[in-house]
Amino acid sequence: MDGNDDPDFSPIIMLIKFPHLRKLSATNRKENTNLEVDIKLLQEMLKFDSVKPKSLPIEKISIYHYYMDYEPHLPTYQKTWNRLSIHPHVELDIKTCGYLPDDQKETELEKELSLLEQRIQRLQMQQQENGRLNRLQRNDLDHQQDELYRNIDKCQRIVCVSAQCWSCGFHFDRCWKCVPVCGGCKIKRIPPMANDNQIRLKDRRKVLLKNQLPADEDDFSVFD
Repeated sequence: MDGNDDPDFSPIIMLIKFPHLRKLSATNRKENTNLEVDIKLLQEMLKFDSVKPKSLPIEKISIYHYYMDYEPHLPTYQKTWNRLSIHPHVELDIKTCGYLPDDQKETELEKELSLLEQRIQRLQMQQQENGRLNRLQRNDLDHQQDELYRNIDKCQRIVCVSAQCWSCGFHFDRCWKCVPVCGGCKIKRIPPMANDNQIRLKDRRKVLLKNQLPADEDDFSVFD
């Protein structure tokens, strides 16, 4: 479904029609990629038993497009697919940048340790009072922890997991705004669409050059 931006063709519909799919690719669908809508649809399917938890063989989902900037629903999207799949973790082609400036890393580590200690202490107190935590209490603690981590100042821009430098092939783990220079060839990075266009042009030149070589050899063969 790559590049097919027709609203009548949804990746979820394809999944229902072909329940044995292991890989689903619906990239470059700028107008009709909506994680929040997909989450609601999938959760309704679970709620009404249209699909059972841990029943789908889906392994990988590709949904990236060049205009994908921020996706606050990505963690829930990931959890929903993990719940549906027979595999413990469904591979996505997108992730958050997660970059943290060097001058904030030490503070970040201290904050994470403090949060972990607070949560352990809270669990211990609850266990002492009630013997064990019920599911509602665990969910409440998890929600509090998620809210605290959400306030950490890591970059939340979306990065395609297969992104690489057009010049040297160096794999990009962070977005081009947070890390503006390639870690391989040290050239200045360009936006993802321009970067991939350069890769395609480079590949096209290689193919043209490869096709020209035999022709040149044939031209000179008459003089042999």
